[in-house]
Amino acid sequence: MNRPAAAGDSRHLAAPVLVASLLAFAGTLTGGALYFRDIALLHRPTRVAVRHLWAAGTLPLWDASRDGGRVLLANPNHRVLHPTALLDAVLPVDTAFAAAAILQVFLAGWGLALLLRDRGVSPAAARLGGLAFALSGPVLSLGNLPNLMGSVAWVPLALWAAFRAMERPARWLPLAAALCAVPYLAGGVESVVAIGAVLAGDALLSRDRRRRLLLAGATV
Repeated sequence: MNRPAAAGDSRHLAAPVLVASLLAFAGTLTGGALYFRDIALLHRPTRVAVRHLWAAGTLPLWDASRDGGRVLLANPNHRVLHPTALLDAVLPVDTAFAAAAILQVFLAGWGLALLLRDRGVSPAAARLGGLAFALSGPVLSLGNLPNLMGSVAWVPLALWAAFRAMERPARWLPLAAALCAVPYLAGGVESVVAIGAVLAGDALLSRDRRRRLLLAGATV
């Protein structure tokens, strides 16, 4: 069994990833805005429509202003119920897009660093792994694909909590299950399948195979 990282260790893993995430999107912090590809064509107009419906006291089920009508809540790609949608309550629309990208790049890198540390990797190597993942081309490019970012960025953190739940389910299983649910809210079924595959593979290679398979199934 791997030893979970201490709270102080977790903070030390977070700091460099947070700085790197802010630097990666420095342009959005000085007046720039994310606009390329799906941001301009789909996500920003949809987010504006969702904001207007919430402000009018209406559940955002349907956007009648585009394409002869478009479903909102029923399509998880619009992230109406995703945690990052809470940023809309406090930030202008373009700032909320930037904040969501920065936050999730940070969570991706920090989550992987926590996971590596719990799996027995040294603090320095865990920080390096987290930074490499957060600043990788595939992850940073998802800043312009918010639905994919809202799924992929949460996978390392969900795995970190899930592996802890394998050892202490009473304490960690609720958090692990909640984190596994986040990709669903962005339409990322493939991310949850990947989480399940990693947990199942780990369980099959362990001595306590039956218990860990049951816990993996309960988490997903």
